[in-house]
Amino acid sequence: MNILDKRATNPAAALNGTELVYVAQLGADAVTTVQDIKDFATNGFVAITDITPTSPGDNVGSKVKTDDNNVLQSCTSSTTSVTVSVLAVTAGTSFKPSVLINGVGATLTRNTGTDVWVGSAAITLTGTSPHTVTAVHGGGATDSAVVTIEAAPIISSLLFSNAYSQGVGQTQHAAGQSLSLSVVSDAPFVELEVIDDSGSATNALSQTFTATTSKTVTVVVANRGNSPTALPAKMRVRNANGTWSAITASNASVSDDETTVITLNNTRPSLTFSGMTYPVGQFALKGSESAIVGVVESNVDTVSYTSPNGQVSITNPTTLGNKTVSRAAGGYNITTTNLSVTVGKTSNATTANFDTVVWIADTAPIITITTPAARLRSPLSHTISINSDQQTQSSPSLTASVGSFSGSWATSNNGETWTRSLAISDGNTKGAATFSALSITNLAGVAVNTITSGASYVVGGFVTRTVTFPLWDANQIREVAIGTDVVDVTKLVAFNVTRNRATTYRATVGDEIDKFTIINGNTLYNCDLENASTALTSPVLITIEETVA
Repeated sequence: MNILDKRATNPAAALNGTELVYVAQLGADAVTTVQDIKDFATNGFVAITDITPTSPGDNVGSKVKTDDNNVLQSCTSSTTSVTVSVLAVTAGTSFKPSVLINGVGATLTRNTGTDVWVGSAAITLTGTSPHTVTAVHGGGATDSAVVTIEAAPIISSLLFSNAYSQGVGQTQHAAGQSLSLSVVSDAPFVELEVIDDSGSATNALSQTFTATTSKTVTVVVANRGNSPTALPAKMRVRNANGTWSAITASNASVSDDETTVITLNNTRPSLTFSGMTYPVGQFALKGSESAIVGVVESNVDTVSYTSPNGQVSITNPTTLGNKTVSRAAGGYNITTTNLSVTVGKTSNATTANFDTVVWIADTAPIITITTPAARLRSPLSHTISINSDQQTQSSPSLTASVGSFSGSWATSNNGETWTRSLAISDGNTKGAATFSALSITNLAGVAVNTITSGASYVVGGFVTRTVTFPLWDANQIREVAIGTDVVDVTKLVAFNVTRNRATTYRATVGDEIDKFTIINGNTLYNCDLENASTALTSPVLITIEETVA
């Protein structure tokens, strides 16, 4: 009969301890007896909640828990040094419970606002496996768990294979090369870790797999510097319960080159192109001409030269030292690789590739000439440009039919563009002009005299100037020389300073306000009689220019 029914039948009836009691547990009701409640109040409550290795390097696994995965029943351990965690509840007259774990007092901390205490004690298991761990509450309650000692797996063999197989004559390994590493254990394992430290030969590796007692993996050689150093592999393995073996070096029992140790040396071959020697007076090749390619080799045992685009042929392409190359094809090339070399170091089977450009200028450059404007005005200096689709050497020469060159030809882009100042004076003949007598040489000594475009230019127009007319008198002078010829009257721009307004062109001499004309090709005539005739004390001033456009 449960306690509710018994009290309902006879409220005065004594309870004998066997009646059932419903206990609310956060929504999940449980049933206990009156005697259990009395015992709990007197003896307290203690439960072992977990067991962990005292040293992080050890392992406790295969844990079996009950009571919603809160109370530990059993586990396996790779060590006898373990830390046992417990949960205890206040009982009797003592507010803080005491708990002994295999005789060692646990350090307990209260869960704030409750009678629940948690803590742990580090113990050493004694005797033979399996071991019983018992937690004893100060009130008398107990709980126990069984710990079975599980030996860690032991690596019995760790060997390299395929060492020194990357090249003929190889006796060392460089960083990044691969080889095989095989491990054998006395017990099945499901994971391995290859160790990377200063005393091991390989980069780190971690793999998981189904349980096995042997495994072969591919490892990558680590960089341990540029001096020959014999080093082993290092590995540990883990069983299915999480217990790791000791880290084992492949040369733990014997040191044998190729199997338990490998010699590392990360020295790499290198080559520097130290310059090109072209035919005298040239900076590139034409025809079938040859050049000597200077090289500086370091840690190099083998070389193999090629021309990726077939532009050069190489004399003795597999011998060390400077190379003689000859042009085989190509019109103009100073940027695209046409000579490549692979250098090798035999001892560690490493190679490196290097490229350069043997300059070729077999075709003649195309030359154009440009001027800064459609017409060159006077009196001004204009920058004339000789443009080439190739680099050229030394200063070119060029003749202008009108104007005078000053200074010398200059370049800022290795002869692809040459510039020089051409002075046009007011006295120079206006109209069509030509550039001629071009002489320019490319990098291979190919001389060019042809101007592809821009040989013709136009001299015309003049910059703004102020024309001053004589004071008006009996001579009635209304014309003044401009100082240079007018080529195109439609491009004339004039301003009457005296009137402070523009004056415009008319085709003939005559009287018209705010008008002017040109006579004799180079003389300004003021057609504004009213303006001219009133200049009795101050002269008429007119500014005038012939624009480019």
